[in-house]
Amino acid sequence: MRVSVLLIAAVVLLAARPAQSVVAVAQPLGVSVDNDSVTFRFVPEDFRMVVNGRTSRWMRLRELRIREVTVAGRWNQWSPEAWPLHSRGRSWELTCPLSAVADRDTVQFKFVINEEWWVQPPPDTRNQLNSGNHDTTMNLFFIRPHEREE
Repeated sequence: MRVSVLLIAAVVLLAARPAQSVVAVAQPLGVSVDNDSVTFRFVPEDFRMVVNGRTSRWMRLRELRIREVTVAGRWNQWSPEAWPLHSRGRSWELTCPLSAVADRDTVQFKFVINEEWWVQPPPDTRNQLNSGNHDTTMNLFFIRPHEREE
């Protein structure tokens, strides 16, 4: 009886709350844009697979010992060593001006581990695109925000 009273009370409390939008906008994986800066954030637990840039060998990310993480994109000619992220405990981050990376509306990028292992987004990632190299690798992307007209 006590459980049913608590359940009824919970239903009444929920029904009495003002209506709110329940739609939550999920952040794109690996990146956030705030005004005129962009932060790339690599959390190893968010990813599963990597592919070797030299041999095309695939392996599970958890099998790698991560010494360094970089971010590659068109802005740095997809360099696996040019843009290092900084270790922040269990994650790696780099914040830079948006203008340094956003030369187009859609900005593609990929994380690289130890200068040779290119991180593959999980299949259910909403911000992924085919790399365009006629293979199965995918890039992450974000949409450059447009300046507001005042």
